[in-house]
Amino acid sequence: KSYNVLLDLLKKRQWKPLNLNELRPVTHQLLVAFETLKSIGIMHTDLKPDNVMLVNHKDQPFKIKLIDFGLATHSSRMEVGLMMQTAAYRAPEVNLGLPLSESVDMWSVGCVLAFLYFGGDLFPYRCEYHWMKTMVQMVGQPANHHILDGMWTWAFFIQDGSTGLRLRTPQEFEEVTGDKPEIYKRPFDSARNLRHAVMNYTPTSDHVEYEDWRTFLDLLRSCLCPDYDLRITPEEAVKHTFVTMDHLKTAASSYTDTAIQLMTVCPQEKSNKSPRPSVVSSCPDGARDTAAPSKEQPDSSALHNNIQTTAMCQFPVTMQAHQPTLHQPLEQQLSSKLTLMPSRQNVVTTMHFTSSSADDPAQLPNSPPTYQLLPHPHSNHQLQIHQDSSCYTSTYIYKDYSTAK
Repeated sequence: KSYNVLLDLLKKRQWKPLNLNELRPVTHQLLVAFETLKSIGIMHTDLKPDNVMLVNHKDQPFKIKLIDFGLATHSSRMEVGLMMQTAAYRAPEVNLGLPLSESVDMWSVGCVLAFLYFGGDLFPYRCEYHWMKTMVQMVGQPANHHILDGMWTWAFFIQDGSTGLRLRTPQEFEEVTGDKPEIYKRPFDSARNLRHAVMNYTPTSDHVEYEDWRTFLDLLRSCLCPDYDLRITPEEAVKHTFVTMDHLKTAASSYTDTAIQLMTVCPQEKSNKSPRPSVVSSCPDGARDTAAPSKEQPDSSALHNNIQTTAMCQFPVTMQAHQPTLHQPLEQQLSSKLTLMPSRQNVVTTMHFTSSSADDPAQLPNSPPTYQLLPHPHSNHQLQIHQDSSCYTSTYIYKDYSTAK
């Protein structure tokens, strides 16, 4: 049977968690999608298991697409204090009123990985105080300078003369906000921290599987770093040992064979690219080694494979795409290079620029190609792109704000 989204899959499994070999291809595909989105300054802002579609789980197990871009926005439009994301997948900087960036999506990636690993949400969603209490318990509180800068810090933290900045008690929170915290029992209440919680779900004596668990925990903690400026980036995360499987390449076992087999659904790296080095992080317990951001063009074919765009309009629309100028702002480069007809509010579309040279995606033919966007067969709000060309494809996303109501 095929399942529509990751949430449906967990329901059909009666909330049985995914094992690490099943979780790895999902992780890799999400990171590739967010790496490419970040390269063009787009934030999804609504990642959750409902918005990750399984393409064909029967024939291509764990091949996914990132969907629902209805709340996607350009990172330059972020303002301190904006509320976004589903409560259980919301980043600390959103709840505290700190500067916002693509890091909020990486926090949500960590929450999705935790959901798939545990078979349930790591963070509560009914009460903001309960969420903050659980975050401090699992991954620690943000750095003091971030807490002090937060617009909403006063509701959650207090300066204590003996201990410094600390989380308010439920009574203190109610006194300053007038809201009584709704704290309920959860499976993770007995866990001292995230590592302890993950260990309780990993009863294994196999050395290879234990090493795989160790690398997964490191990636998960890096995604769920409470400090947005130290949180792992998509570019770093796709190089992480858990994703590259460097630690498994010398271990001949059935576990390794299964891991390699399940990763065949992931987009393949180009043969002329150098191997991605491993990145091992220890946030928040220590400094994280970071690799220099890649200056290569993003693998846009991976974006095409991993992102399903959505739009609040009905087509067909014929679009002509001319060569983009990559250093210009996204709206400027696309509004000046595209011919759109007709426009509707809050349009999110995907343009494919075809090049005759696979080595240089920025070079386009003299005569701009034309593509037809047609309604997705299952929804008026989802689009698919039909094209006949087998040439290299480069993908850009444009959101039309000019007609938004």
